[in-house]
Amino acid sequence: MKKIILINLLCITILTANVAFAQLGNVVSYQKISDTQGNFTGILDDDDSFGFRIGTIGDLNNDGVADISVGAQGDDDGGTDKGALWLLFLNPDGTVNSYQKISDTQ
Repeated sequence: MKKIILINLLCITILTANVAFAQLGNVVSYQKISDTQGNFTGILDDDDSFGFRIGTIGDLNNDGVADISVGAQGDDDGGTDKGALWLLFLNPDGTVNSYQKISDTQ
């Protein structure tokens, strides 16, 4: 079972400063992020539920591109289904530039 996250916020609008926000309307662009697409190289297990929750977190690394948090409620670091939070630092095209996993062991 592949773990995927589809960023589909009704409508994503990219401003000249590469800041994304959601508004009602049509999806104008999206980027799939998974263990096989979107330049994400984090290690995921079959039942991690990567993408169960997604949140906008602003531009944490101050590169001018909005970043996101992604929940993995079934992650087993530190025990069965303890969960983890991934901070994904994005490129302007929506692919992953780098990431940080937050869990019981990382």
